Amino acid sequence: MRNKSPLAEADPWNRLEQNMVSTADGTLRHPLQADSGLDSYSSTLRGCTADGTPDLWSINTPTLPLGQQSWEYHHTCACLLAMGDAEEIYPLARDKAESTRLNNQHKLVLDASGGAIDPSIPLNTVSAVADVATGTGVWLYDARKQINETPGTGTQIYYHGFDISAAQFPENPDEIEFSVHDILKPFPAEHHNRYDLVNVKFLVAAFPESQYPAAVNNLLTILKPGGYLQWIEFDFSAVVDPNGPARNPRSDYVTEPWVKFLEHNNLSLSAPEALETVFKDVGLAKVKHRSALVRGRDHLKPQAREWLLTFFTDMMPLLLLKSGIAASQEQAESEATRRLGELAAYLAEGEIMDVRFGTVVGQKL
Repeated sequence: MRNKSPLAEADPWNRLEQNMVSTADGTLRHPLQADSGLDSYSSTLRGCTADGTPDLWSINTPTLPLGQQSWEYHHTCACLLAMGDAEEIYPLARDKAESTRLNNQHKLVLDASGGAIDPSIPLNTVSAVADVATGTGVWLYDARKQINETPGTGTQIYYHGFDISAAQFPENPDEIEFSVHDILKPFPAEHHNRYDLVNVKFLVAAFPESQYPAAVNNLLTILKPGGYLQWIEFDFSAVVDPNGPARNPRSDYVTEPWVKFLEHNNLSLSAPEALETVFKDVGLAKVKHRSALVRGRDHLKPQAREWLLTFFTDMMPLLLLKSGIAASQEQAESEATRRLGELAAYLAEGEIMDVRFGTVVGQKL
């Protein structure tokens, strides 16, 4: 039996309060907050097993205003996640609001790309499918639907979702299995050479581009020979291109903190292009990179506008702090209000940023 963290055995609010520490100025702050230098934050904390791996439960902590000993809860975008002593880069929360945003984002990508699975991947021999960084598992359900609707496919297909946190796993998984796993760590032996299709998506803000080879090599261990690896990722190259057709000072005003955040953390501005190179370097065959555009497709604009507003609303205060544009939480919130108002006006006029979704596919020989 695995041993849970003491947090799992006690009331989480009382336990978190006991973990507060005094800083040099005499105020009480949570250790993560004290280490980060942020005036307030929200985070997901996970229990750990005896060997230090994450347990299958999670809680969302409240925001902790500097100098206040009372608890004040409100939704905020910051996600400083405790994994041992490491601080996660990923800037979004893992709560119900974020699950809704992820599902809406998935629907936009699905409509933009034409399906959950790239058309270059044959489905008639698929018997096991994995989704890594699965979040809510929404991709798996649409992949299952696409496979079931494809003539000649099998009926007994195994589906498994992996994520670094169980916080967003569905309560009723409907015959799909889920487990906690970090893509940058080796997968358990029972999953080796098990899957005909492995999907990954939207990890551009999770770890630096320099770690893409390690992630891909870990994924190859669970992929069967002859199986396909599919990775869907944001492509911001057109947004930062000085000669890009969608460049506009008003949209730059909003994207500036995001671009600075990516650059500060060595995150990729053109993840699909970087992944295409990695796929080829590790020896994958039939490597393809297909880009799905939103700009210029009027039927997608309403979805894209809603997604962009939600995306930047959730992240803007933290991005302003992390990029150094704002020096305090108060300044970040004030500046975020101004920038988001400009974004709303920009989108209301029928404009859209040229954010693209790239799908990179390769076959394991």
